[in-house]
Amino acid sequence: MTHVEEKLCKEFPVNAGINLLDPLAIGLIPAGEYFDATDMIRILLDSDRVVAAHLIREYWLDVGRLPDLEQANRDLAKGLME
Repeated sequence: MTHVEEKLCKEFPVNAGINLLDPLAIGLIPAGEYFDATDMIRILLDSDRVVAAHLIREYWLDVGRLPDLEQANRDLAKGLME
């Protein structure tokens, strides 16, 4: 090895957070099978329906696992969410 590079900070939009769904779209969800939010988005886009997003640049962390919730608590204590 002749050189070392620091870890890169990568930022890019992801589909995360809260999804709101028009009640009329409920009928598009197939019964008895796994159906993700991205599946719904694809169906809506393919049928020329409106899909919108709100881009946030503020602090965000998925807290669906205990270690992530603990990390969010540490970040809050450090003032990173202000």
